[in-house]
Amino acid sequence: MSQPDSPKRPVLLISHDVAGDKMAGPGIRYFHLSRILQHYTDLTLAIIPQNDQAVAALQSQLPGVSVMAYTRGEWDSIKQAAQASEVIIVPSGL
Repeated sequence: MSQPDSPKRPVLLISHDVAGDKMAGPGIRYFHLSRILQHYTDLTLAIIPQNDQAVAALQSQLPGVSVMAYTRGEWDSIKQAAQASEVIIVPSGL
């Protein structure tokens, strides 16, 4: 796939799973999806951090992605990122 010529749209990808050094299947899928989407979007990945270092660790592995922490059920923790996005990808049941 070639990179589009148009400006990248701001996209928020919300992970419902914990992310960090040790991730289960969903966390791994969000990581790999982010690796692809960063080439086509202005991507923000919202994670439930496993520990205090999780955001920085993922940010270093995904330099083209803005990684942020949020708290499940506390929508104020993600409100600003949601308002800045044109597209929000969120799992059902969150």
